[in-house]
Amino acid sequence: MEMLASGTMCRVDEERWFVLNHIPLSQSRQSRADAEIELFKRISGCDLFLFAPTLVKMVKGREKLRMQESPLLFHYVFVRGRLEDVRALCGATNGFSLIKDRAGSCGYLVISTAAVEAFMQVARMYHNEVPCFSTYEIDLEKGDEVEVVEGDFPGLRGTYIPKRGGRSGNLLIEVTQSLAAVVYDIKADYVRILKFAKGSKRPNDQMDAVIPKLYKAMRTYSAGGQLRREEMAPLLVFCRRMGSVKLETPKLNARLQVILLAIARLMGDREAEARAETRLQKYAAAMTNPSTRAFALLCEAVLTHTPSLLSEGAEFLDISVKTSIFQNSLRNEYAFYLS
Repeated sequence: MEMLASGTMCRVDEERWFVLNHIPLSQSRQSRADAEIELFKRISGCDLFLFAPTLVKMVKGREKLRMQESPLLFHYVFVRGRLEDVRALCGATNGFSLIKDRAGSCGYLVISTAAVEAFMQVARMYHNEVPCFSTYEIDLEKGDEVEVVEGDFPGLRGTYIPKRGGRSGNLLIEVTQSLAAVVYDIKADYVRILKFAKGSKRPNDQMDAVIPKLYKAMRTYSAGGQLRREEMAPLLVFCRRMGSVKLETPKLNARLQVILLAIARLMGDREAEARAETRLQKYAAAMTNPSTRAFALLCEAVLTHTPSLLSEGAEFLDISVKTSIFQNSLRNEYAFYLS
């Protein structure tokens, strides 16, 4: 164990991923980081593992972003090993140096295995040339935390920045406090939202967008018809994207669980139905908005074949003083089922 200046304890025998600078000593004869590592391992007997992708900075042109190799800006390499071995590597004359990080448990800049594995996944897809941004050039706080569930990058987590007016966006994976890798053109339908950006209006926008599709499917269900593929698809996509999301307020969570419960019942998914019911009970006390309560009762009345709940729900709808697209469509649905 080693006591650092900050008072934290660090196990020098624990393997970690260290972020190192690597600046070749000779400009005329470029030293390869992997060759230097292999030479050091043979001489010292230390067990080290190197990950050294080519990091290219994204530069905004007149029409679109382009990649420009910027070795002077991003000269990071990633080395896994024990602190004492990495120190020995950086003490040799080979261009490697540790990066100080007083907030870190070892006093040096380290990153998690999960972060390195995500970075490696991006490197594989881009043939070891990883597009990067400086985190000072982008506002990560405005993006949503997501996990990719389909496509070329399943399991990859990061910050999703949707394209304005489009059906896709860019995924940013923060590697250090100053560096983020970027994956382009991830389809919105391919991601599961884990956490919306603070203060975002997107949770309500997502729910408002799926409710008309839910109403259409409920009418088919109430008439005894079988849901068509085009009716089920947007509902299933919504569940995949929103099923695990953490929302800011109990009111938002209550509204979300009403929708997830209704979709689970439509699909006959008993496990999802039980999960949504349990979560809805947790947030039930926060469901004080008359329109939300009317919406919940409408879904329950139709999907549990309990028409008596329609009268109760209509009373909540009547005391709502606001008028909105959501409330007008809700009134239309009540008129349809009560007629």
